[in-house]
Amino acid sequence: MGEVIAFPGGWHGQGEHSLGPHRAVEYDAAEQAPHPVVPRQATSDLGDHPRRAFLWREIAGHELRAERVRQGRTQSDVASRAGVSTQYLSEIERGRKEPSSEVLRAVIGALGLDLVDLTGRVTRTLAATSPASSAPSASPVLQAG
Repeated sequence: MGEVIAFPGGWHGQGEHSLGPHRAVEYDAAEQAPHPVVPRQATSDLGDHPRRAFLWREIAGHELRAERVRQGRTQSDVASRAGVSTQYLSEIERGRKEPSSEVLRAVIGALGLDLVDLTGRVTRTLAATSPASSAPSASPVLQAG
């Protein structure tokens, strides 16, 4: 297998929304697609309440940063190519900002990806790390055939 990237607990620091133990996504370098390593269900420091699920922007930011680092590029380089400030790119990568579709397209393009690449990575990671990922779906699922 490939590189393991840890999702740090707390994403934004300490407090009641801290996510606690690291979550990881394992990448197979040959496929360049994530294979989520699913941790067992964690509970919060406040008792048996399940921890909150990751937000799309948090996972997307993590995936963008992981791709930038994998390419050996700086935030300054990617931000310049995308036409955004380095500070704004940093906030996107940390999951602090919800970028517009135009900004997201520019950052993805600066990394040589497309929206399908990012969406697929985020979807797999969210499915694997969601507290409800092990629960059966409450609604019927239609499958294309």
